[in-house]
Amino acid sequence: MSKISHFLKISLTIILIQFSVYSQSVGEFKLPPGLTLFNQVKYSYDTDIKREILENFLNLDYRYSGFTAGLRFEVFQPNDPNPAISRGKENFAGIDFRYISFNTGFSDFKLEVTAGNYYTQFGKGMVIKIFEDRNLRIDNNLEGLYVKADYGDLSIQALTGSAANSQNERIDILHAFDLEYRLNENIAAGITVASNSPPFSALSKTQVFSGRIIPSLFNLDFYAEYAVIKIEDLQKSILNDAEKFWGTGFYSSFSSHFNRLAVTAEYKYYDNFSFYSFDKTILYNTPPAVRKDYSFLLFNRHPSPLFPESETGFLIDLFYSLGFTSSLSLAYSETKSLGENSLYQKYSKTNNKEKIVLREIFGLLDFQIDKDFSIVFGGSYQEEAESNTKNLTGVALLTYKLTPVNTVKIIVEHQQTENTITTENYYTDVLTLEYLTSPNWSISLVSEMKTTEPDAGKIVRQFWNFLQLSYKTPFNTDLNLLLGSRQAGVICIGGVCRYEPEFRGIELKAVTRL
Repeated sequence: MSKISHFLKISLTIILIQFSVYSQSVGEFKLPPGLTLFNQVKYSYDTDIKREILENFLNLDYRYSGFTAGLRFEVFQPNDPNPAISRGKENFAGIDFRYISFNTGFSDFKLEVTAGNYYTQFGKGMVIKIFEDRNLRIDNNLEGLYVKADYGDLSIQALTGSAANSQNERIDILHAFDLEYRLNENIAAGITVASNSPPFSALSKTQVFSGRIIPSLFNLDFYAEYAVIKIEDLQKSILNDAEKFWGTGFYSSFSSHFNRLAVTAEYKYYDNFSFYSFDKTILYNTPPAVRKDYSFLLFNRHPSPLFPESETGFLIDLFYSLGFTSSLSLAYSETKSLGENSLYQKYSKTNNKEKIVLREIFGLLDFQIDKDFSIVFGGSYQEEAESNTKNLTGVALLTYKLTPVNTVKIIVEHQQTENTITTENYYTDVLTLEYLTSPNWSISLVSEMKTTEPDAGKIVRQFWNFLQLSYKTPFNTDLNLLLGSRQAGVICIGGVCRYEPEFRGIELKAVTRL
C-alpha cells in the first residue's frame, strides 16, 4: 500500500473524529455515558531530507460504576526512523494497548484488579517505574495482571507482566510485589521485591530488593530508600562471587518550609543500578535524577542524562516568596561518576577516577511590577562532562497584559559556551515573541542564532526561525502548527533524554478530548 494511501486512511480517521466532535458540540451526537475519547495525531514533513512522518494515538475508555475498560489504537506511517523509538513499528496500525479494570471496596478496604496493559510505579521509581512519555518516546507498559489492595494503614501492590522489546516482542516476564505500612501519623515504611525471568532457563533471573522509610514531623518531610540487584550467574562468571550484589542504589530527600522559605534537598548513589530486560532494550526502573528541569530553552541546551550505572550527587533547591506574586529561586547541584572501587567498574573491568559529570548553579527572580506587567530574570552556570562544555546562560522574560485576555510575551536568552577540550568559545541567542488571546489561541515567533569558531578568529553564524500557531477549536480539539526551522537538541525530563534532530519544514499536531 502506497504512502499516499496510508496518509488518506489516517486523514479520513482524523476527519471522522473531528466530525464526531463537531456533532457533539452542536447536540447532534453524543458519546454514550461513561465513554471517553482521546486522540493525538502528529504529522511532519522535513523539506531538507524529504522525510514524512505521521503517527496517531486513539484512546477509547469506558467507565461504569467500578468497572473500567479501554484500548489504544496506534498508527505509524512511518514512525520515527530511530529504532529505539520505533520499536519495530516503522509502518504499523493496530491495537497495542488494551485493559479491563475492576475497583471495589468499603470504608477500610479497597481493591483494584487490572488485566491487560497497564502502568504503575512503586515508591519513587527506584525498582519499578512503568510509564509512558510521548515527548521522550518512552513506553514500557506491561501486559499481564496488576492488583492493588488497601486495608487501613496497609497498602499492597502486586504485578506480573511482560513489556515490549525493541522488536515489539514481549518475551521476558516481570514479577513484583510492594508493601507499604503506615506505623503512625508520622512515619511509614515499605519494601519492594521484584524479579525478571529470562527467556532461557540456563540463565539466572534478575532479583531486586528495596526498603524505604518515610518519616514526617511538623513541617519536615523525609524519604529514604535503599535497593540492591542480584544476578547470580553474572556475579559468579565475572567476579567469581566476590561481590554480594550486581548493583546498589540509595536515594534520600528532605523538604520543609519556614514562613516564606521552602527548602528541598536530595541525594543519590547509584552503582550498576539499572534494572533491565535480558536484551537490555527494556528498562523497568528510573530512579530520581536529582537534577533540575527547566522551562527555558537554553537552560536545557547542554543536558546531562541520568546514568544509574555510576552516579552520586546532590541537589539543594531554595524558594523564597517575596510577596503575593514575586519569588526568588536558587539551586545548586553536583553529580559525580563513581571511582575505581565501584561495582560498575569492577564488572566492566575499568579503572577510571571519579569525575564531575554535572555541576549547576541556578537562580531565577520572578517579579510582579504591577497587575499587568511582570519580569523574570534567570541565570545559570553549568559544567557538563558529556559535551565537554562550560556554559554561562542568562534569560529575561517580559509579560504584559494588554487586556484581561490579551497578553504579549518577550523572551531573550543568551548562552556563552566554552569547549573544555578544543577551547572553542561560541554563543547562542534565542528571541521569542508571543501573543496570546486566552484561552483560545496564540502565535509565537522564535529566532535562534548560534556562532561557531572552527578556526581561531573565524566566526560562523547559523540561524533557525520558526512560526508557531496554537488554537483551541470550539470542538474540543487543540491544534498546533509549526512552520520553519528548528535547531537540533536534546529533550530531557527527570534525567531521561531523547535527541531531537534538526528540522526544517512543517509540523502539525492535533489533540482531541471527548
